[in-house]
Amino acid sequence: MLVLVNRTRRGRRDDVAGALRYHSEERFRLLVESVKDYAIFMLDSDGIIVSWNAGAERITGYPAAEAVGTHFSRFYTPEARETRWPEQELAAAARSGRTEDESWRCGRGGERFWAHTVITALREAVPPDGAGAAGDGTGASGDMSGALRGYAVTFRDLSERRRQDEQLAHNEERLRALIASVRDYAIIMLDPNGIVVSWSEGAELIEGYRAEEIIGAHFSRFFPVEAIHRGWPEHELRVAAIEGRFEDENWRVRKDGSRYWANVVITALRDRNARLVGFCKITRDLSERRRQEQALRESQERFRLLIESVEEYAIYMLDANGHIMSWNAGAQSMLGFESAEIIGKHFSRFYLSEEIHAGKPWQQLEAARLHGRLELEGPRVRKDGTAFSAQVLIAPAHDSEGRLRGYSHITHDLTRQRHMRALEDSGRRMKEFLAVLSHELRNPLAPIRHAVALLGRGPPDAQNVERLSGLVDRQLSHLTRVVDDLLDVSRIVHGVITIERQPVELSVAVARSLEVVAPLIHEREQELHVAPFDASLAVEGDLVRLTQVLTNLLDNAARYTPRGGHIHLAVRRAADEVQISVRDSGRGISAERLESVFDFFAQAGRMVEGAEGGLGVGLGLTRRLVELHGGSVIAHSEGAGRGALFLVTLPLYSGAAHKAGTPQQSSACSPAAPSRRVLVVDDNVDSATSLTMLLTAMGLQAESAQDGVEALEAAARFAPDTVLLDIGLPRLNGYEVARRLREGGGAGGTRLLLVALTGWGQEEDRERARAAGFDHHLVKPVDLGQLARILGTGAATAPQGLAY
Repeated sequence: MLVLVNRTRRGRRDDVAGALRYHSEERFRLLVESVKDYAIFMLDSDGIIVSWNAGAERITGYPAAEAVGTHFSRFYTPEARETRWPEQELAAAARSGRTEDESWRCGRGGERFWAHTVITALREAVPPDGAGAAGDGTGASGDMSGALRGYAVTFRDLSERRRQDEQLAHNEERLRALIASVRDYAIIMLDPNGIVVSWSEGAELIEGYRAEEIIGAHFSRFFPVEAIHRGWPEHELRVAAIEGRFEDENWRVRKDGSRYWANVVITALRDRNARLVGFCKITRDLSERRRQEQALRESQERFRLLIESVEEYAIYMLDANGHIMSWNAGAQSMLGFESAEIIGKHFSRFYLSEEIHAGKPWQQLEAARLHGRLELEGPRVRKDGTAFSAQVLIAPAHDSEGRLRGYSHITHDLTRQRHMRALEDSGRRMKEFLAVLSHELRNPLAPIRHAVALLGRGPPDAQNVERLSGLVDRQLSHLTRVVDDLLDVSRIVHGVITIERQPVELSVAVARSLEVVAPLIHEREQELHVAPFDASLAVEGDLVRLTQVLTNLLDNAARYTPRGGHIHLAVRRAADEVQISVRDSGRGISAERLESVFDFFAQAGRMVEGAEGGLGVGLGLTRRLVELHGGSVIAHSEGAGRGALFLVTLPLYSGAAHKAGTPQQSSACSPAAPSRRVLVVDDNVDSATSLTMLLTAMGLQAESAQDGVEALEAAARFAPDTVLLDIGLPRLNGYEVARRLREGGGAGGTRLLLVALTGWGQEEDRERARAAGFDHHLVKPVDLGQLARILGTGAATAPQGLAY
């Protein structure tokens, strides 16, 4: 049998396959050689380079001519070659078919680069039929039974990536160190469910947990119980996840259970695919700042309440243009505006019209701005239009950047300040006055006590009795003047003093005043010179008060003139006025004291100058009494040691001539009608007994009683025609006793002469005595001459008005 095989067709097929394989290998070769980002080359089984591409040349710097035929270890570092690392890698690839490495490699010039290297073992392919015949090609296969033909080496220069990785690692390390070193902030990482995955030193300091205690726990344990119950931790994560960030200030809880005020910022963390990978949570303890802010708020509130409650000062703020922004109680009280009606208005409404027209409010704001503050005194106007004197402080207010925000305006009413100064001065002078008053009261009491002691040592002779009685009378007169002066001051201060106007010849007033001061002038061995004057000169006024004026001036001159000095009194007419001058050669008055010499109690301040007695009310009374008569009084002195002059000017009386009678001279011992029966009623036993004895010595029938009931009983029994009745009595007071005596009609009835003998001497006391039925009102200690005249008139001729 003949078998014919068509080899032509098979050969043709083999040729086609070979051609295709050739073209494929050629294309692969061209592809490999054209790759420039990767070094791709072949090694034989001993590691000798047998092929070289453009990428290998670019990365290592070796051209193919220099690289092919050399051992591939030339690309390794000297230290790697010393350890035979290239050979180890080839052996590993031969064993496992492939090895991979990242390490340093060296280029042609010795420079190093970081390379990712893959070495693949190339072995002959084993035919599928297992004949063992070698194929016509090589390849990298997991089948390690084929003969090793060589290696395929691929590496890539990753130096830039390594630098970036190193930089990233360095940055991460620095960030880690930074976070670890931060002590004022708790910086922690949470997973998407809020579980703590990292913990900083600051977190440990603030929260109190160590890392091993808290990592793996839910961050809600930092919240108060009430916040957990209302789901606040989940709310924070939900908002952060949606909006990318959440910030809050609220209470947080430490490990020990204590609370602190925290500022919390939670930031959502997402990967490159925007998937949520966790949260960064930063917490800062603001407890101290909160305490400071709270303290500041409380301080500001206290300051606001303080400012608003101040009533002595008007304190308010102005904006930069002068419009009112705040208003305190003092401003409302002082200026009269309610807060609602003045805030927003311009402060110029507190100025006088002429000052507004002249632009003063705006000028003052500008001056305050330029100089930093402005202090001034001037008038201000209230809501009702009244003006007052004020002390004003205007100060500009700037913000932290130095910009003008407005002005603080403080107004102080000087009226109140001056009043307070006057009160302080009055209080000081009152203390001094009390010291002088004590001096004035004690001085006359000493000789009286001495006289009583002398009388107690045995019956004195007639000459000593006369001397002692004169001494006691003078001292009692002095005490009476002190009390009368004080009462007159009270009447003047309260505006109740009055004068009885009638024509008064000045010669009578001069004579009476000389009679009073003559003993003092004689005692001090002074010379009194009275210039001749027209005895018919008269003024309209009160004889008693005008006599008091002259007495005070002469007494003042005698006290401040040294022993043996001179006092001059002159009266003269000047047109339609009368001028009375009292001049002395005494100590004089300093210029600064001339202004206050007529003030009440001015004497107290002069005690240091050696003044000899006096309450310091005489000159004050003199001025007030002269002014009540429509006149004036002035003081003049050329200084200390140069004497003083007081000049009184009064309107001349223009009516018909009035002839005043000579003052009646009555002796305290003038006998009264022997038939007069007098009842003395006084709860002071010594006073009642001594007056009863005196009346008996005057030839009268006298008895005494010590209270109101006893007085009525004595009146019924004794049947007096005159009753000297004290007011302040036990059981029944003097007013009630007087009314019952008048109503009873018993012992004389309406013919009974009732005389109030009391220490109460105010005008209302006299009016009340008149209403109770008294005929006379005498103030203790009684003037015995006046009492003798009253007792000598008889009941039937008793005057209808009260005697003063």
